[in-house]
Amino acid sequence: MLNRYQGEFLPDFNYNDWIIQSNNSLERNCLESLLATLKQLTENNIYEEIIRICDHPNCQKIMDTRIYEYKLYAYYKTKKIDQAIQFYRQTVDYYYSKFGVEVSTKFKEIYKMIIDSSSVSQVNVDQLEKTLVVDNSSEQTFYCDFDIFKNIYQINVRFARRTMKARVLALLTIVDQSNSLSEKELIQEADILKKVIANNLRKNDVFSKFNMTQYSLILAVPNVEGAQVAIDRIINRFNEKKKHHEIFLNCELKKIR
Repeated sequence: MLNRYQGEFLPDFNYNDWIIQSNNSLERNCLESLLATLKQLTENNIYEEIIRICDHPNCQKIMDTRIYEYKLYAYYKTKKIDQAIQFYRQTVDYYYSKFGVEVSTKFKEIYKMIIDSSSVSQVNVDQLEKTLVVDNSSEQTFYCDFDIFKNIYQINVRFARRTMKARVLALLTIVDQSNSLSEKELIQEADILKKVIANNLRKNDVFSKFNMTQYSLILAVPNVEGAQVAIDRIINRFNEKKKHHEIFLNCELKKIR
């Protein structure tokens, strides 16, 4: 089945109603068959086969968190802890960066089972430091998922109260003034905006995707006026890069206190 499923049928003509319906039906039927297979394999403890199926290139074209849950659980049952942790983090990062949403509760619960069952391997401070070091060669602004962004925001609130040195919170919103763009087109514009933000703020600024069409930012500037200069630069560059003229980028700024 997976060898035959190649994704969208006639993708260049996916604006026609009958093609959209055909694609929806094709993906739904494939997903239902796939989930039924994974369920049967799980009930029979055939976990290596689950991993093999989930790693199939055509399976990866089907976006459904239940597939990821089966794969993560299979890693857990086969005691592939390192692969499980890496897969979990990659999936979480993808969901936040692409859609601005969290993974499912069940996915998190499986991850907790993996962490709780992993063997204790104590490290010294040098080994800890190595796990925290990231590639500092990138000149882009720091991007993180929203849970981390919330923690950074709380740190900035406390910093501002103790030192009287403020930061500025910004919210950028992609607005479809025509109300005619598809979800796919909005996601495309959001991806463009992400790249613009990453390349046009300073390295000590932070940003995160709040939802499909909004990005939250913490700007290391002392006042709203300074933040507006940076935001204007982003808006101008985004207007140069955006694919749809109907798109308008709205901004709200607030001093962190």
